[in-house]
Amino acid sequence: ALYSNGVGTLRLVSTFIALVAAISTISFLICDPLVPLFEKRRELIKRGLDPNEENIVNFNRSGFWYRSGRVIYNVGRFDPATNTLEGLNIFLLYQDFSIASKYRAKNAEYKNGHWNVHDGFIVRYPKDTHFPETEIFSEKSGLIPEKPTDYKSLMIKEETMRLKELRKYIARNKSYGLDTIAQQVHYHERVALIFTPLILVMLGISFSLVPLRTQSTAKSIAYCFLIVFVYLLVFRLTVSIGRGGFIHPILAGWTPNVVFLLLACSLLMRRN
Repeated sequence: ALYSNGVGTLRLVSTFIALVAAISTISFLICDPLVPLFEKRRELIKRGLDPNEENIVNFNRSGFWYRSGRVIYNVGRFDPATNTLEGLNIFLLYQDFSIASKYRAKNAEYKNGHWNVHDGFIVRYPKDTHFPETEIFSEKSGLIPEKPTDYKSLMIKEETMRLKELRKYIARNKSYGLDTIAQQVHYHERVALIFTPLILVMLGISFSLVPLRTQSTAKSIAYCFLIVFVYLLVFRLTVSIGRGGFIHPILAGWTPNVVFLLLACSLLMRRN
């Protein structure tokens, strides 16, 4: 009926794409601020905290301070998956709480019941002299008495950040020399998902253009469900590979979209 009224494939496809693009854009503008907000509330309630405005505002901190006796230290990031601390500044105090020494280290790894601090330097402040002493080290242990379980409530989840906040978080951690591969993959994954409905609609249209005498409606629907399943499978696979650092984060997030977009364009050209 559409063809008999002069409606061509290009016009049909462009109409559906424009409609889906508008819906996807509106959904993104609504969900981008709301989903992280609700995720923050869920995490605060899970931790037994009041999900008030102050706690929500202060929820995602790029780093945190911790005091244990006469040791005060700042951590750039805690990774609970590998039990590592990154971007460390450790201050050891005298009994009068003046600074005895300062440790600056790239990271610390928890092994065999204690933290091993790696790749840094020490600045000591002896009381009997006005000149600080410096020393470079590759590994130190026994500086941090806490266990990884003490930091579990301080971990930052990417799901609780808006895209622009996540982008700034990645840039800041990169400037500190921290590993941001998992965060970059998550960022590109979220951006790529915005365009997923457009690609799936193009695939659906390409199958709907097949004449009914050559292919049944049920068969076309089955093909569509199969393609969606394969898409999600490939998407999860590339994201997992990307988080492992085996492929670039951009490839991890966008490879399924590019592959299925080319497939959709190829099918539409054949149907035309």
